[in-house]
Amino acid sequence: MAATQTWVVNMMSVNVQYDDQTDVVYSVTWSCFAQEQNNGETYTSNYNGSSNFTYQSGQPFTPYDQLTEAQVLGWIWSQPDSNKADIEAWNQANIDRQINPQRISPPLPW
Repeated sequence: MAATQTWVVNMMSVNVQYDDQTDVVYSVTWSCFAQEQNNGETYTSNYNGSSNFTYQSGQPFTPYDQLTEAQVLGWIWSQPDSNKADIEAWNQANIDRQINPQRISPPLPW
Protein backbone atom coordinates (compact mmCIF):
# COMPACT_ATOMS: atom_id res chain seq x y z
CA MET A 1 0.00 0.00 0.00
CA ALA A 2 1.23 3.51 -0.72
CA ALA A 3 0.89 6.58 1.44
CA THR A 4 -1.40 9.42 0.47
CA GLN A 5 0.79 12.47 -0.13
CA THR A 6 -0.48 16.03 0.20
CA TRP A 7 1.52 19.06 -0.94
CA VAL A 8 0.83 22.49 0.59
CA VAL A 9 2.24 25.94 -0.05
CA ASN A 10 2.64 27.45 3.43
CA MET A 11 3.96 30.91 2.63
CA MET A 12 5.25 33.05 -0.23
CA SER A 13 7.59 36.00 0.10
CA VAL A 14 7.62 38.73 -2.55
CA ASN A 15 9.61 41.70 -3.71
CA VAL A 16 7.12 44.58 -3.60
CA GLN A 17 8.64 46.03 -6.80
CA TYR A 18 10.98 44.15 -9.11
CA ASP A 19 11.80 44.79 -12.78
CA ASP A 20 8.64 46.88 -13.33
CA GLN A 21 6.46 44.17 -11.75
CA THR A 22 4.60 44.23 -8.44
CA ASP A 23 4.64 41.49 -5.75
CA VAL A 24 7.17 39.22 -7.46
CA VAL A 25 7.56 35.89 -5.65
CA TYR A 26 11.16 35.13 -4.66
CA SER A 27 10.68 32.46 -1.97
CA VAL A 28 8.11 29.75 -1.23
CA THR A 29 7.88 27.66 1.93
CA TRP A 30 6.13 24.31 1.41
CA SER A 31 5.36 20.92 2.95
CA CYS A 32 4.66 17.41 1.70
CA PHE A 33 2.66 15.40 4.24
CA ALA A 34 2.23 11.63 3.84
CA GLN A 35 -0.14 9.32 5.66
CA GLU A 36 -0.75 5.58 5.41
CA GLN A 37 -3.08 3.19 7.22
CA ASN A 38 -1.64 -0.26 7.92
CA ASN A 39 -3.18 -2.93 10.15
CA GLY A 40 -5.34 -0.40 11.97
CA GLU A 41 -2.41 1.97 12.65
CA THR A 42 -1.79 5.37 11.09
CA TYR A 43 1.75 6.22 10.01
CA THR A 44 2.84 9.70 8.96
CA SER A 45 5.83 11.51 7.51
CA ASN A 46 6.35 15.19 6.73
CA TYR A 47 8.95 16.84 4.52
CA ASN A 48 9.28 20.65 4.75
CA GLY A 49 11.26 22.85 2.44
CA SER A 50 11.65 26.20 0.78
CA SER A 51 12.48 27.17 -2.76
CA ASN A 52 13.90 30.42 -4.07
CA PHE A 53 13.11 31.96 -7.44
CA THR A 54 14.46 34.80 -9.55
CA TYR A 55 12.19 36.51 -12.04
CA GLN A 56 13.94 37.18 -15.35
CA SER A 57 12.92 40.24 -17.34
CA GLY A 58 10.71 39.29 -20.27
CA GLN A 59 9.54 35.98 -18.80
CA PRO A 60 5.80 35.42 -18.57
CA PHE A 61 4.49 36.94 -15.35
CA THR A 62 1.35 36.06 -13.41
CA PRO A 63 0.13 38.76 -11.00
CA TYR A 64 0.30 37.61 -7.37
CA ASP A 65 -3.47 37.67 -6.87
CA GLN A 66 -3.93 35.38 -9.89
CA LEU A 67 -1.42 32.69 -8.86
CA THR A 68 -2.80 29.24 -8.09
CA GLU A 69 -1.36 26.69 -5.70
CA ALA A 70 -1.00 24.26 -8.61
CA GLN A 71 1.09 26.80 -10.53
CA VAL A 72 3.37 27.49 -7.57
CA LEU A 73 3.77 23.75 -6.85
CA GLY A 74 4.87 23.37 -10.48
CA TRP A 75 7.61 25.94 -9.86
CA ILE A 76 8.69 24.04 -6.75
CA TRP A 77 8.79 20.66 -8.48
CA SER A 78 10.91 22.10 -11.29
CA GLN A 79 13.72 22.91 -8.84
CA PRO A 80 16.53 20.30 -8.65
CA ASP A 81 16.46 20.19 -4.84
CA SER A 82 12.69 19.73 -4.55
CA ASN A 83 11.92 16.98 -7.05
CA LYS A 84 8.36 15.73 -6.41
CA ALA A 85 9.08 12.04 -6.98
CA ASP A 86 12.19 12.10 -4.77
CA ILE A 87 10.41 13.80 -1.86
CA GLU A 88 7.40 11.50 -2.06
CA ALA A 89 9.77 8.50 -2.17
CA TRP A 90 11.54 9.85 0.94
CA ASN A 91 8.21 10.13 2.76
CA GLN A 92 7.21 6.61 1.69
CA ALA A 93 10.55 5.16 2.84
CA ASN A 94 10.15 6.91 6.18
CA ILE A 95 6.69 5.37 6.63
CA ASP A 96 7.94 1.95 5.51
CA ARG A 97 10.65 2.13 8.22
CA GLN A 98 7.97 2.90 10.80
CA ILE A 99 5.86 -0.08 9.68
CA ASN A 100 8.86 -2.45 9.51
CA PRO A 101 11.52 -1.05 11.85
CA GLN A 102 15.06 -2.37 11.50
CA ARG A 103 16.02 -1.34 15.02
CA ILE A 104 13.89 -1.68 18.11
CA SER A 105 14.27 -1.56 21.89
CA PRO A 106 12.49 -4.68 23.16
CA PRO A 107 11.64 -5.08 26.82
CA LEU A 108 14.39 -6.48 29.00
CA PRO A 109 14.33 -10.28 29.07
CA TRP A 110 14.15 -10.54 32.83
